Amino acid sequence: MNASHRMGQIIFGPKARRRGSAYVIVMSTVVLVSVAGVAGMMAAGAQRQAVERTVDIERARLIAQAGLEVAAGQMRNTAAWRSGVTGGVMYSDHAFAGGTFSVRVTDPVDGLPANNLTDDVLVISEGRFNDARQVYQRRFRANALGLDALEWAAHAGGNVSFAGCTLRAYGPVGCAGNAIATTANVHAEVDAGGTVSGSVYHQPTYGQTATLAVPNEHEVLAAYQGIATTIDRNSLPGPANRIDLNGFVLAPGVNPFGTTNQSGVYLLDCDSQRVTVSGARVHGTLVLINPGEDSRIEDSVLMEAATPGYPALIVIGNITIAMSSVDLAETRNLNLNPSTAPYRGVSDTDILDRYPSMISGLVYASGTLRLEQQTTIYGPVLSGGDLIIADAPVLFAVSQTPAPPGFIRGNGFAPVSGSFTRIAD
Repeated sequence: MNASHRMGQIIFGPKARRRGSAYVIVMSTVVLVSVAGVAGMMAAGAQRQAVERTVDIERARLIAQAGLEVAAGQMRNTAAWRSGVTGGVMYSDHAFAGGTFSVRVTDPVDGLPANNLTDDVLVISEGRFNDARQVYQRRFRANALGLDALEWAAHAGGNVSFAGCTLRAYGPVGCAGNAIATTANVHAEVDAGGTVSGSVYHQPTYGQTATLAVPNEHEVLAAYQGIATTIDRNSLPGPANRIDLNGFVLAPGVNPFGTTNQSGVYLLDCDSQRVTVSGARVHGTLVLINPGEDSRIEDSVLMEAATPGYPALIVIGNITIAMSSVDLAETRNLNLNPSTAPYRGVSDTDILDRYPSMISGLVYASGTLRLEQQTTIYGPVLSGGDLIIADAPVLFAVSQTPAPPGFIRGNGFAPVSGSFTRIAD
């Protein structure tokens, strides 16, 4: 074969095959590098998304925990916080730190956070940031430390006057102002922030003593107004200028003036009209607002708090308690222990029973409180103003357990140890 003929041919030999293989290898390497680059970019993007997701979750966690702290502050600093909770919701989509939190509360005892001010509260906070969601909960317990005055038979924010009386008090009687006895026999230890004068004192007296705290009317009213059932003035007997509440039973299961209240807390705005309560059994907490001049709890009456620790009587204003020592008797028109309001667990259908005329539980009046006749009270008597004692009342210092809401010192709620948990993410 001559040279010219060889030049016109395509020569397939070892050298040519080596050139083709190199080309394939180069192209394959380029493809692999490209794929690796794309895969690396995808991996970096996924990693970035994972990091961003982790950051969002952490922010949602912190927001949820912040919701718990905000709710705890609301519970500590606002006496009537329960009245602002509708359907268990305290906060809904509340903006915070670029996200939101929603807080709901429930009562782990009976599921009703507003019906008992001394029950524990379970607070559940949901934090959201972008698409991340974290939910935490914590249980809070009502602070059981009551005011020091709750350990006394009686204490007044103003003066205390013993006016022609024979007082027997099984516990100290005190006041922030002066104690004055006029033709009196005082069988009680008497402590006054000011002076102690007059006669006759049969137990030690102390002047210039440290003043005990008595809550103001706003604190007390705020604690009970939100859970009370309001009695409509128009549903009550009596003429337009006064309210006569005579011969009735009021209890968690009975309200002759309207709907019942599970805790037995009933509130009546007297609108400056004179109100009298007599011949009645109140198994609950009666709250009277703005009673008119010479308003009275009188004759034979039995008042007992239905919820442990709750007051028996709260008066925002002035009141006279002038109760008889004669037993409260049923009448032909009134059964005082029906099945809906048993007395010490006993009910019947007859009208032959008799009950002690007394008050068992805390009595509080924001203004001037007068104790007259043979009034007997088992529990602290607190007056925001003056306390005037006449005739022959008998007072027993009975500790309130648990401490009544509105009469608590320090923070109202404290977290329960070990109750902080995450319940969703």
